[in-house]
Amino acid sequence: MLDKLCKKILNVLCTLCKTDSYVILEISEILTALTTVCDSEVLHKYMDYLVENEYVDIKYYDDKQICLALLPKARGVKEEENETQKFNKKLFRFALIVGIVAFACAFVGALIGALIGGVVR
Repeated sequence: MLDKLCKKILNVLCTLCKTDSYVILEISEILTALTTVCDSEVLHKYMDYLVENEYVDIKYYDDKQICLALLPKARGVKEEENETQKFNKKLFRFALIVGIVAFACAFVGALIGALIGGVVR
């Protein structure tokens, strides 16, 4: 299971690695792309975790550079997150429309009730 920071790291790597082949990235470039406070040691631990769980393949890793390739599992996480965001937007729109319709129906019902109540008395 991926935590928030791990997903952020994967998103940054997907953004920086446009191809499926190996790419050489600067560690400072990855750290600046991450909006959270993260140092190279934490990044190294997360990269080890991603390698163990077959999200990325690393040829070499030193203090300044990393050579890696994203595996299909990493691209799948990015696509799954995009689909989740689309679903959440659709769900929000649906809830908003239902709320507006419910408000309008309640208003019309109260108006009709007030008109009928005024006529009957």
